[in-house]
Amino acid sequence: MVAVVGREVVTESELWVEARIELARRHGDAIQVELDAAFLESFLDYLISQLLIDAQARRAGITDVSESDLEREVETLQKQFRSLEAFQAFLRRSDISIDLLRSSLRRALRVIRFTDERLRSRLRISGTSREQALRDWLSELRRT
Repeated sequence: MVAVVGREVVTESELWVEARIELARRHGDAIQVELDAAFLESFLDYLISQLLIDAQARRAGITDVSESDLEREVETLQKQFRSLEAFQAFLRRSDISIDLLRSSLRRALRVIRFTDERLRSRLRISGTSREQALRDWLSELRRT
């Protein structure tokens, strides 16, 4: 076990898988980041934030991610690779099933949707920057 967020336990293997998926989303098969202890520690902080936001989204009743949105996200990730074979090789090499990938991407889409919705209302009220509003909100979530 690496972390507990609410009732969700994050294991070391889950941390590695989530880190690989997020790096693939950002860089495709051009990933040049080594998954060393410093990177994983930093990524754990990011993942905890994602899980806290996801828990809030679920409490707010935001659980739906359409199949078409999810398929579009899988296709977007696949296009980050030079070929379908390179994408499939990444999944095999990283020991990521398509179901696990879809679950991770579903959560990411839910987090994006909820964050956008939540920050939009905070920005109207506070007039702060999006980044500051996000930092403030995450700080609140971590205290609860």
